[in-house]
Amino acid sequence: MVISPRGVPFQVDVKGLYKKAPWLTARRAIGQNVRLFYIFAFVPDNATNQFYVLTHPQVIAGINADIARHRVSCAAKAKPFNRAGYATAVGWDYATGFADRWDQLPQ
Repeated sequence: MVISPRGVPFQVDVKGLYKKAPWLTARRAIGQNVRLFYIFAFVPDNATNQFYVLTHPQVIAGINADIARHRVSCAAKAKPFNRAGYATAVGWDYATGFADRWDQLPQ
């Protein structure tokens, strides 16, 4: 639990990578009044750190887009899509659209 400068409580889930890869992220059921945000930290060995700030609905949309992409990939290879064995993730390219979006956090 985090408290904003104006006293608004919210939750943050921080994930880190040191190489470009999908952000493994499970779907989370949250209460109606819960404010959940995700900070994806990219901390490469020989480059500047990068941060991607997403809301919970944006992460769910990213997971859904990744699942849809994977279904298409499986269909193109004539392989069945096994949802039970698929680790949900937010794709790298999707997440980069939220670089330094600190303005999304409660004030």
